[in-house]
Amino acid sequence: MKKLVATLLSITLALAMVLGMPGMMMDASADSIYHRPIKFNVNNGSTVVPRVSVSTPAVTTALYAAMTYEQNELDFNLILNVNDQPATAASNVAVQYAAVANGYAVVANLDMDLEVNLRIFGHRATELAHPIRFAFWLPKDYDPNKDYGILTLKPDGTCEILGDLDAQADTVTVDTKYVQHMALVSGPKGSFDTHKIADPHALDQLVFPVYNSAVPSSIPDTYNNLRYLIGGVISPWAEVKQELGNNTYIDFRDSYPDDKNTLDDTFEAVQKACGGKKMVYVDPYLYKDGKIIEQTNNKYILTFSVPRNLPAYGEYAVAVCNMDGTVSVYKDIDFNDNTVSVYTNLFRKYGIIWGPEGTLKEIP
Repeated sequence: MKKLVATLLSITLALAMVLGMPGMMMDASADSIYHRPIKFNVNNGSTVVPRVSVSTPAVTTALYAAMTYEQNELDFNLILNVNDQPATAASNVAVQYAAVANGYAVVANLDMDLEVNLRIFGHRATELAHPIRFAFWLPKDYDPNKDYGILTLKPDGTCEILGDLDAQADTVTVDTKYVQHMALVSGPKGSFDTHKIADPHALDQLVFPVYNSAVPSSIPDTYNNLRYLIGGVISPWAEVKQELGNNTYIDFRDSYPDDKNTLDDTFEAVQKACGGKKMVYVDPYLYKDGKIIEQTNNKYILTFSVPRNLPAYGEYAVAVCNMDGTVSVYKDIDFNDNTVSVYTNLFRKYGIIWGPEGTLKEIP
């Protein structure tokens, strides 16, 4: 089946990787050979830490931070706002507890706000698909007889301990995917030796995928009344016509969740159960002689363009409404970065599910 799908869907994308230096801010113009020059501004408002930088390339950071195709087209950029965490913040309790438990002293509590932003619009990325590389400059009065590291607060309330990856005495460089509350901490020499772990993806130079506008091109009698998808197709179309007759067509339409709809609640529950973080609904209406066909005798390949409002990096699955009202989830069977396909004979409500790479699971 995968060979068949690979033949039908031939668009492939390449990834290029360029190694950066720890602790150095990547010039956004370096990304322009792969993509538009995404701007990445760091606004440091901390009164304790004199400077913070990110050495992960801007396009890579944008993809790890779940930038969508739509945001890319609208020239969304990246902003990292760094400020001192208020002394009364609840997260300080968890960080202070972790510091004391490990024999560290907290030098600075930092509120890290990473935004995919266009003026006042966008989203805050608190957990990334992969770690990115941060460098923190130590205060001028730092003690050279101590070691310094970073505690990052994770969503479950625990802390990740990060040791310094660079050899510079006045900076601390770490890789992390948790960007919300970070604390610069100090300890006796050797305190962080076992926590100096560099992530293999932190300095990857990724290519922002080119959005696939070819999905609705070649199949006749297909209609796409969609806002966030370029479209969908069913194939092989000749076999569909052979089963259903010449007076057959398919119409892909947007569908929106209804708070009072039990089926929508089922879709949302299944989305969470399979590990999905976001979902877009779409209805493929298959018509024969003007009547809606919800199920065919034979299975066909149903292919959707990835919705423009879903992240452009990660993995996708398809939630399918079964005839008994239950919902199943199937992983994408094609090899294109921005299309998602399923082998099916059901033409009812669908959901396109997104999750970070390697996190989605099927639900029969």
